[in-house]
Amino acid sequence: MVAFLMDCSFSPEAVLETVGLPRRASSGHGHVGAYKTTVPCATIADFCCHLVVTMRPIPKDKLEGLVRACGSMGNKGHPIHIGDPELLGIKDLSRPDYGEPVACQPGDIPVFWPSPVTSLEAVSSCRAPLAFTSAPGCTVMTNLKITEAPARPPTPEGIPEVHHISQGPLHYSIASASAVRKIRELETIIAVDPGHRGIGHLLCKDELLRASLSLSHARSVLITTGFPTHFNHEPPEETDGPPGAIALAAFLQALEKEVSAIVDLRALSLFKELVEEAVEQGVGDGGNELGMGKVKEAVKKHIRNGDVIACDVEADFAIIAGVSNWGGYALACALYILNSCEVHRRYLRKAVGPSGAPGEQSWAEALPSVAKEEKMLAILVRHEVRSGVSGNVGMEVDGLPFHGTHAQMVQKLVDVTTTCV
Repeated sequence: MVAFLMDCSFSPEAVLETVGLPRRASSGHGHVGAYKTTVPCATIADFCCHLVVTMRPIPKDKLEGLVRACGSMGNKGHPIHIGDPELLGIKDLSRPDYGEPVACQPGDIPVFWPSPVTSLEAVSSCRAPLAFTSAPGCTVMTNLKITEAPARPPTPEGIPEVHHISQGPLHYSIASASAVRKIRELETIIAVDPGHRGIGHLLCKDELLRASLSLSHARSVLITTGFPTHFNHEPPEETDGPPGAIALAAFLQALEKEVSAIVDLRALSLFKELVEEAVEQGVGDGGNELGMGKVKEAVKKHIRNGDVIACDVEADFAIIAGVSNWGGYALACALYILNSCEVHRRYLRKAVGPSGAPGEQSWAEALPSVAKEEKMLAILVRHEVRSGVSGNVGMEVDGLPFHGTHAQMVQKLVDVTTTCV
């Protein structure tokens, strides 16, 4: 027989008290409930099981403080899921698999941490002929004293921030303060208005951040692009849209997500050729784009002909950029930042398995670059796709030259993305 003595992992109760949250008793007299999830743990030898978690209901206005306080406890203090329990495969919080439930009150957000009961599931899974374990909620007291290391102020890379990314289903995500700062810098960079169309009035703070967090959690993504700007020409498409969409799709594929594109039937053959040539060679800007209904009133008030062009359809996130392509580039860059952030990566994998080395090499190769975007625009020019503002067939987008304006923007975004804090 071989004995294993495991610590009881992280318990959030002490942290709850530091942010002014009293302990809530379970509905019975047992220990706080634990729930089996559909999240598979890393398989080691014959040990294979699903993650077991505990839940604490947290008032919405205390959520930010709690997550930051948990971050001060090191990586193992971070929650692994915040929001709808069904995203973990938990159907009913009132019926835990172990222990007694803690009821959520109106305004509470369910927050989940890994449970040491996972080890019992692992023992059961190996089907050993004989095993002895403690019961859930029962721990072993030792004569070893806890020695605390001197307190160190957390670095920006380790300070977690929590952000709401979905209401249906309810979902929050976590990233480090340094990653969030860089993504906010990207949002500021692409919001410049070289065409002097007044898009600064449309800007909604942190839409790029929430959109990239949402995409980071997605398993599959559908991208749409294309707008018939020039009805008197064939094709009627413009050069603003396809390059940004293809750059975003390329990075999503580097993250091993399923990506599909949807375009109008009239433009299907053109876009097939564009994608094929783009592969071989290695989101809103003016208020009329699909999804910009989120800022419809601002478009009507501040954009020229806004009452005519304003879109009615609202998107969950409206990313405002001086040129739509820049929004696609910025999203790809933001995804690179998030997936290079250990705080966010741990949350993505639900703290399951080793952290592993990020695929930064392949991700860096998938980022937009001046050379790649120049080739992409050249492909559009060969197909006589025109600039949206001037109607010219040439190396320009929205009447702005590639060399100088667009090349400078691409390089600036990549520099911010790949610069260490």
